[in-house]
Amino acid sequence: MLIHVLLALFCSDTALVTPTNIQQNAIVVDLSCWNFLNQTLRTLPPRITQLHLGHCRGVDNETCNSLLQVTSLEVLDLSYSCRFSDDPLIKVVRNNKKLKLLNLNRCEELTEKSLMAIQQSCPNLLQLHFSWFARGRLSFSIADLLSSCPKLQKIECETSDVIDIERVSTNHLTHLNFSNIKTLLSENLGYYFPHLVFLDLSYCQGITLKLIEGLANFCSEIAEIHLGKAVNLDEKVYIYFDQMKKLATLNLSFCPWVDVSLSQHQFCQNIKTFDLGGCDGVNDQWIDSIIFDNMQKCILSETQVTSQKIEGLLERFPNMEIVGSL
Repeated sequence: MLIHVLLALFCSDTALVTPTNIQQNAIVVDLSCWNFLNQTLRTLPPRITQLHLGHCRGVDNETCNSLLQVTSLEVLDLSYSCRFSDDPLIKVVRNNKKLKLLNLNRCEELTEKSLMAIQQSCPNLLQLHFSWFARGRLSFSIADLLSSCPKLQKIECETSDVIDIERVSTNHLTHLNFSNIKTLLSENLGYYFPHLVFLDLSYCQGITLKLIEGLANFCSEIAEIHLGKAVNLDEKVYIYFDQMKKLATLNLSFCPWVDVSLSQHQFCQNIKTFDLGGCDGVNDQWIDSIIFDNMQKCILSETQVTSQKIEGLLERFPNMEIVGSL
């Protein structure tokens, strides 16, 4: 039986999906956005399994030290609670060997010291989120991380510098967020991560046609791709999208090469969510050439599509969400 203790009225807008294999008799404490923590945390039972402290401004070193009596955590969310440092977090991580989901997004005071402790102490980890970790100045070996945490399925490491992709061996990653990373990506990304379902490479350097070709060749389950501001690609990439039979969500925002020729490709008929915001080549002619029958959401903000055309789309497809200027 799931026992859920809800002590906050407002939930974080970065809420995560709990892994399906978290134990069913979980004891969940959700204090998201709560600002009076230390006294409350000292009274927590040691056997709680899920603790959510996202967006809590009062999470500091004292708060983390208040958690040392807890030893059964499987889910720990400390996202956007950035007033604590490495040492108290490391103690909490080492006390909770069963951790499966750890969210440290925007914990900017932490360093690679915390990441090393996670690698050493969390062999059962399924999801790790550490975007804007160490104030966006983190460089880490993804090969070492996957070797230490072989069950990882989801990694979110926005702004970090990822190295050693070429040393990655067998892994189970299905979700990978590399957005905003500064290092050049391996063109063999698809080969190293063949089980990917979700991939975010928005605002990344080094996105090439060969990288997208590898995704088409090796990632047969890929369903969602984000390529915002991928300036080094061109319209030849459409051929590889056609090969991705399960592709349902595609983000090509602010890609200067997107134009009307895109509508001639098969993948456009299968897309359910299409983000074309900021694409100057998307205009009324493009709208007239696209088949929208299967689409559920289309983002057209900052394009050349006129308000009259958007109004016409809304009339034709009243159940489709359209984001644009009216």
